[in-house]
Amino acid sequence: MNRTNRSNKTSLHSKFQGVWPALITPIGADGNPELQQLEKLTELIISQGLDGLYILGSTGQGFLLTEKQRKEVTEVVLNVNNGRLPVMSQVGSMTTAESVRLAEHAAKHGAAGISSVGPIYYGGGNQTMALIHYRSIATASNLPFFPYQLGEASFSDGISSFIDELLDIPNVTGMKLTTTNLLQISAFSSNSRGALTLFSGADELMCHAAMCGTAGAIGSMYNPMGPGMSKSKESFPSR
Repeated sequence: MNRTNRSNKTSLHSKFQGVWPALITPIGADGNPELQQLEKLTELIISQGLDGLYILGSTGQGFLLTEKQRKEVTEVVLNVNNGRLPVMSQVGSMTTAESVRLAEHAAKHGAAGISSVGPIYYGGGNQTMALIHYRSIATASNLPFFPYQLGEASFSDGISSFIDELLDIPNVTGMKLTTTNLLQISAFSSNSRGALTLFSGADELMCHAAMCGTAGAIGSMYNPMGPGMSKSKESFPSR
């Protein structure tokens, strides 16, 4: 697929922009998600007029929950949300097979998109393994897919090479870039030439990242500070 055609991959996904809290998952003393508190928190975030919700990432403690618990959290958030905001579910886990099942579950229950970290621990230092992992997850549903970039292992052969291969995977719409390296964010933006909708993942660099080409921001502190962050983001539109 050439780069001109690739730019069409994101044209229908303008809803993936703005300020998205990385939703906290309330955990009780017994180690289980507090689902009633999760309902209240979800409703509170929605009432703040933000742009979307990102669930079960690092802030949401998705990697510490069982597959069953992650599915319960996903269902609760999507039921409370009831289509009011786009919800992206982070489905990455220790195994690709579990990630695929979580992707299928998110699609079945009405998520707007899915996201995933690269392979964890085993195979985590290799671009080829990361792309195999991403392809398996991306093709598990028809949802827009946003790889969660954390560290440099997944693009060990270089950003340009990584993007070329990533954009040949069906349903890849963008990326979540959790880095404080602004030159790296700019490189992802310039090399993808508009074919990827980029989210920043470092809370404190939301505005800086916007000037480097990100369309949105996903962050922990947007839970309590969402409205203020939205005002700040409006002053720094994506270039």
